[in-house]
Amino acid sequence: MRAFAAVAVLIGAGLILSFFFVVSTSAQDKFKSESKRVQDAAAFLETLAADPDAAPFRLLLGKARAVAVFPVVQEEVGLFLESTHGDGLLSIRNVDDWTLPAFYSIGSYRYRRGWVAGGRYAVLLLFMDSGILPVCGKENIGLDPKRNTQAGPLSETQAAELKDPSIIAYAFVKGKLMSVPPKRKDWTEFTLNDQDKLNKRIYGIKTCEIFAGAKPKQTAVNVTAFGDVLKRDWSEIAKPQ
Repeated sequence: MRAFAAVAVLIGAGLILSFFFVVSTSAQDKFKSESKRVQDAAAFLETLAADPDAAPFRLLLGKARAVAVFPVVQEEVGLFLESTHGDGLLSIRNVDDWTLPAFYSIGSYRYRRGWVAGGRYAVLLLFMDSGILPVCGKENIGLDPKRNTQAGPLSETQAAELKDPSIIAYAFVKGKLMSVPPKRKDWTEFTLNDQDKLNKRIYGIKTCEIFAGAKPKQTAVNVTAFGDVLKRDWSEIAKPQ
């Protein structure tokens, strides 16, 4: 009889462990695409910053007040409309650390004549001044070449002598940093949008609370990889030979 009782206890314990394993696995699967987004953004930023020829970029990265990375931006086209969308992360530098990366999207809509082939590229934004950072009530930001956006890449001299702080915008196309995305003359019509509902599901707090430095109530996605890249001192890494 005792043997049967022991077996029952073991079976019960096994069922409980199986239940928690299923719940844990389900939670991971629930945010699988967001986890991939974090890993892709971190890998992209690290690869770019470690390039021996990227000294000007590293200089700006070291001074940036915020960084936004969109590892995959996809253009979808129709007969008269071109829509562009990408999901990424945005983190703000505090006094001695970086905020948790907030989940953001970038996108644009514009009318085009005739059929045009779509494309795919990455977008990187460096915020060089605190006055243009997203804050509560102004989480969404429009890129405007006349007001707040300067197209990169910059030379090392230009980066060192930058006098008009703004958002430095890069498009990464076929392995190269470009000043603008393909088939565009500037960054007009691009908008950054916070994914507030997603941030709340992942952290338990709103986007503006993340930027205010509030502690998350939960962390449904491991985001340390992105923060680790931002915290590295790139000044002595991969200097040109």
